[in-house]
Amino acid sequence: MSAGNPPNACPLCESAFAFCRTARDGTNTFEIECSHCGNYKISDQAIETLPANEKHFLSYVCRTWSEDKNPTILTTNMHTLIQRAPRRSIPEKRDWLLQLMAHETDVPGESSKFRTDRDYPRFTARNANESVWYLESLVEAGLITRTAVDAGALTMRGWERVAQLQQSGPSSPFVFVAMSFSNEMNTIFDEAIQPAVRTAGYETIRIDRKEHTNSI
Repeated sequence: MSAGNPPNACPLCESAFAFCRTARDGTNTFEIECSHCGNYKISDQAIETLPANEKHFLSYVCRTWSEDKNPTILTTNMHTLIQRAPRRSIPEKRDWLLQLMAHETDVPGESSKFRTDRDYPRFTARNANESVWYLESLVEAGLITRTAVDAGALTMRGWERVAQLQQSGPSSPFVFVAMSFSNEMNTIFDEAIQPAVRTAGYETIRIDRKEHTNSI
């Protein structure tokens, strides 16, 4: 990449389908829109110093970012952002994927909306190939059935495993937030509670912000 010119691909996941442009704020940064990593900004110096073995952690952070302004990756904050991503063992990551798939399943028996080739940064997989490997592992364990190359539907055994993980607590990637849903509390949630939960490596569930059919 030439100095001052936008990269030809996403600097984090190297997807050539990302939209990259020079930031319009006059800084030496680029605005990236990537279907894998989400929307973020990154400086030209940060691109040159990205740690190859930890870029997937930055992909996770950017994809799950919940604050109003998109994250900006700089040489000065790169390590801090990397540390925001959770570290889990291989079996834990497989359970994490299963729970994400369950969370994005509208009706039991139907295919999950979670797609491994697009959504793999959400459980810190390095690339789509690694994500498919976890998907195949879930198939072999009888926890899902394959509905597409990058998708699956949970089996009864899969739903039982999800229930077991939710009861065990620490292995779950989600945090249920019980709070008043008044407008006065939204700022506290958006600026304090949710960022703190993200920093700890989990994702929040607020029932009033989750699509439902009036049933619990």
